[in-house]
Amino acid sequence: MEFYHASKMALPIGEEIRSGVVSLYYEEATEALDSNRPESAPARKTALYSADSLEFAFYFLIKQNVCKSAINLYKVKVKHPWKAVFSIPHIVQRRIEEGKNIVTLINEYWEPTKNWQFYEYLSTSFVVIEQMDHPVIFDFEMKMKGLRDHELADQFS
Repeated sequence: MEFYHASKMALPIGEEIRSGVVSLYYEEATEALDSNRPESAPARKTALYSADSLEFAFYFLIKQNVCKSAINLYKVKVKHPWKAVFSIPHIVQRRIEEGKNIVTLINEYWEPTKNWQFYEYLSTSFVVIEQMDHPVIFDFEMKMKGLRDHELADQFS
């Protein structure tokens, strides 16, 4: 399987990049997810993130309000990737804020049982293989896929 990583930073081709930076996205959800992670899974809080879709890796940073020209897109060789559901941390964060149950979502995040559109692959390191050109993104299609994942996540009680 091929993996891709999008970054605002320029990464050196051929170098191994190691995790360590603490993620500030969905802090409470990340804490809840990490406190219930399988023993062999990397900690979400400090993991490196990759995608199995070049388009999704690029789309993610666009949706974080990063200017397209500032996005560096790479093919990476991921060491020991852990497949997790991309949309679930957002739903977990929302449920924490609403005081709702998150246990089944946490389980689904770490061990997906449904057919999700987007996954994030967590790891503690990867090797940068090559820089990639920016793909053409069909915003409406990507948005609809993301909405399907959110609707599926909302079904977990």
